[in-house]
Amino acid sequence: MKQKIKPSIAIKIKSMYQSGIVELSFEEAENMGFTVGDHIFIEPNLQLEKQVYFKAYTIKLSDKKKDFEGRWLDQYIDFKKTIIAVQDFKISKKNLTDAKEVNLNKSLEMHLKKYFVNAHMSSGKQRSYFDLVIGNMNYVIEIKLAKALKKTGQMQKAIGQIDGYIEEVKNNKLILLVIGEKIDRQDRNILYIKNDVENKKDCKFYFLEAL
Repeated sequence: MKQKIKPSIAIKIKSMYQSGIVELSFEEAENMGFTVGDHIFIEPNLQLEKQVYFKAYTIKLSDKKKDFEGRWLDQYIDFKKTIIAVQDFKISKKNLTDAKEVNLNKSLEMHLKKYFVNAHMSSGKQRSYFDLVIGNMNYVIEIKLAKALKKTGQMQKAIGQIDGYIEEVKNNKLILLVIGEKIDRQDRNILYIKNDVENKKDCKFYFLEAL
């Protein structure tokens, strides 16, 4: 049963669930403004399941692969879900001009936290820090700006970094994310590092184009 839920009520239901309260009586539901019916959905990922015998609703997840905020749990993260989340990260050409990797890293981290329960910068065992870790090392993202990689010295340095990370990140779970403009895709150095990580290294390559 689709009902219009006030934001304040949705927040209260989420708070109850987060506190371990998983039952709501019909009377409590009516006092909150619900019309007693079958299932009531609370966006993004909760529902009230009707229990007629107990005259109450059970508060439960709609999709058990996600948390109550609608974010993917670690065990259900795959490459496709990771890339879909990355694709939804928007950066304009204007902002890209003055962008620095450290700032983009933080912005992308905050963006990915909306999609995954765990998305954060993390230390590696051998090499200072990974830019971003998704899940429980489900995927590791190394971010590079195309404008930097167009310089041969920076491109070679990046390849060296990838070699070091591969010593820790196994099973093709490392993603080199290059952010740039459409024209950068055909740059000689970008094509070289793309070929290198895809064909010679245990790593995936993805180019995110500024709008």
